[in-house]
Amino acid sequence: MGDDGADRAPSPLDVFPSLTPKQHEVLGYVAENRTSKEIAFELGISVSAVNQRIESIRNRTGSPPRAELARAYRTYLLEQEKTAEPEEPAPAFIELAPASKEPDATVDDGEEQVRVPDVDAVIVSGAIAVDPLTPGSLARAASPLPEPSPRSPLAKALIITGGTILVVLVSLGIVLTLHKVM
Repeated sequence: MGDDGADRAPSPLDVFPSLTPKQHEVLGYVAENRTSKEIAFELGISVSAVNQRIESIRNRTGSPPRAELARAYRTYLLEQEKTAEPEEPAPAFIELAPASKEPDATVDDGEEQVRVPDVDAVIVSGAIAVDPLTPGSLARAASPLPEPSPRSPLAKALIITGGTILVVLVSLGIVLTLHKVM
């Protein structure tokens, strides 16, 4: 009786690429150690739908415990990040163009001419570098900003409540001022 591997369940790392987008979405939350109830709330689906997706994944991967599945998915995501090629390397430095007196300057960046409206800038690898001393100039980062962390429902409710209270207080101040004037 040799072990030919027919009885072995596939490795989670082998199964993850074939999962559906919905399963990946749920598994991402499982990897963050979220409960089924929290995942259901975030996705706007029932807890049973979340559990059904998790169980489907567990059955395909040999029914590992949820914590082991989460650990394996985090490993999978790290491997995906390592194998993904960067779209375009970020420039090591950004060179500013000399100040121009013309309202719409044309700057030659070596590859093509770029119209720069009233700012001192050079476009390098998809980034716009601007002179911080030039009033009204804007900059676009060479790499995208990180995604803000998701806020809990309680934090969202507190922010909305605080904003509402602020609007009411400002409105009340305006009404009282107008009442005194009249």
